[in-house]
Amino acid sequence: MFENRDTVEEFWSLSDVDTARENASDTSVENFLCAFGKFLGVHESRLQVAPSGKAALEGLLKARKDRRPVVMVPALNCVRVKEAIEAANCEVQTYDFEFQPGRFNWDIVLDSITDQVGVLIVTHLYGVPVDLRKARDFCNAKGILLIEDCAQTLGGYIDGRQVGTWGMPPYSVLAMTSQFL
Repeated sequence: MFENRDTVEEFWSLSDVDTARENASDTSVENFLCAFGKFLGVHESRLQVAPSGKAALEGLLKARKDRRPVVMVPALNCVRVKEAIEAANCEVQTYDFEFQPGRFNWDIVLDSITDQVGVLIVTHLYGVPVDLRKARDFCNAKGILLIEDCAQTLGGYIDGRQVGTWGMPPYSVLAMTSQFL
């Protein structure tokens, strides 16, 4: 019965979030966004509410102006990421950081980027931030959107700056379910 269901991703919709917002106090969502923005060190205007990470990623990919179809994502990832990419009519291309587990070699990843790649997703896993500064510089130079998935590493830092704040402006998305509203 629940074999293909994700306990969060499949049970909340945008209308659920809207209903929760309507039932919340006048300032509860705004207060949360303000406090979360302060925690991240970004202005609350850069945060958006979505019912799930899947919905946030799909919406972000659909809203971007660059129509290059390929989204590069780490091979080790949640199936919901792949589903969001495909729902946004993009192609999934996976990458690994290094041939030897536990090592991160951006040269290998960046050398595999073709002219069809419009988005690079970096996933911080198991509470360990991935130093993505080289990838950010590359993406900035090539006009590639850099998206961080820091669901497992919220509160982590790279060079004194929070993960989740290194992606390319003006895009910053807060994926949040209605359970937080």
